Amino acid sequence: MENKTRHEMSAIYSEVILPNSILLILGTVIGIVGNLLILILYTFGLKDTAGQRFFIPVLALVDTLGCLVSVIFYLMDNYFLFDFPSAILCQILSFFMCFTSGCSGHLLLVIALQRYFLICRPLGRQMTSYIRKVTVLVLFVGTFVYSLPLFLTSGIRLSNKVFLHQTVAAGNCVLSVKVGPEAMVYFVILFLITIINIVLIAGFYIPVTKTIYQHIKMKNRRRSTIYNVKMSIAAPSTVSTLSESTTSAGSAKSTNIPEMAPYAKTQINIMFLAIITVYVFSYLPSFAILLTTYIKHDFDYLQLSPMGINAWIFSARLIFLNHIVNPFIYGYFDVKLRFELRRIFCRK
Repeated sequence: MENKTRHEMSAIYSEVILPNSILLILGTVIGIVGNLLILILYTFGLKDTAGQRFFIPVLALVDTLGCLVSVIFYLMDNYFLFDFPSAILCQILSFFMCFTSGCSGHLLLVIALQRYFLICRPLGRQMTSYIRKVTVLVLFVGTFVYSLPLFLTSGIRLSNKVFLHQTVAAGNCVLSVKVGPEAMVYFVILFLITIINIVLIAGFYIPVTKTIYQHIKMKNRRRSTIYNVKMSIAAPSTVSTLSESTTSAGSAKSTNIPEMAPYAKTQINIMFLAIITVYVFSYLPSFAILLTTYIKHDFDYLQLSPMGINAWIFSARLIFLNHIVNPFIYGYFDVKLRFELRRIFCRK
C-alpha cells in the first residue's frame, strides 16, 4: 500500500509540475543544438591558429554534457519525487551536475582572463597552447575534487512529506542525506566558490570593456580628423557636390563615423552584461534556494500552491539556463562565427 501511495503521489506531482517539464525539454533541445553547432563550427569550420577561441569548444562540450545530465536528473525528480528508483543513480547525477556546472562557470572565468591578456596586455605574455591545455586540466581536476563529496553525501532520504494535504512516506533524491553542520559548511563553500568566480569574471571584464571603449574613441577621433582635413582642402564645388549626394543618399560615411561609436559601445555592453547577468541570475538563485532548504528545516515547498511549486522549482533550477545561453552569447558576438553561419545557411 505504501509503494502504491508513493507512486500515485508522484504521478499527481508530475502533473502539477508539467509546465516545468515542458520548459526543461524545450531548453534542453535548444541548448544541445546550440552547443553542438558551436562545437562543430569552432572545431572544424573556423581556423584558430592564435588560440583565441580555444576554450569556446571546450565550454560548448561541457554545456552539452550539462544539458544532458541536468535534464535527466530534473525529469526524474519531476516524475519520481516520492519514489526515486536508485540511490546510485541519484549520486551519479548529483555529482555530474555539480561538475558540469562548475566547469562551465570556471571556463567563463578562464575566457575572461584570456581576453584580459589579449586586450589589456597585448604586448605582454599570452596563454600558450601548453598553458591553455594545462589550465583546462587543472580546472577539470579542481572541479572534480570539490564535486566529489556530493557522490558521498547525496542519495535517497526517507521522510514524511505533506503534499495536497496528504502525508506520504517518501524516498526522494537529495544532495545530502544527512542534514547537519557538515552539509551546511559544504554548501556554503560551494556558494562562496561561485561568488568568488563571479567577482573575478567581473574584475577581468571591466578593464576589458574600458580598454575597448578607449580604442573606439581613438579610432573614431582619427577618422573624424582625417575626414575634416580632406573636407578642408576640398574645393567648394566638391564640398557642395558631396553635400548633395549625402542628402540624396540619406547618409554618408561622415555621418556614419560618429554613429559607429554608440553602436559598438552598445554591442560591448550587451556582451558584458549578458555574460555577467546570465551567470549571476542562473547560479545565485539556485544556491540561495539550496541554502534556504538546509537552513529552514520547517519549510517545504510542496505545501505551496501549484503555481508556487512551479515558481520555486523553476528558480531552483535556473543554473540550467547557463548551459543553454552560453553558445548564443559567444556565438552572437563572434564576427567570424556569424560570417560562417551566413555562409553555410544562406547558400542559394
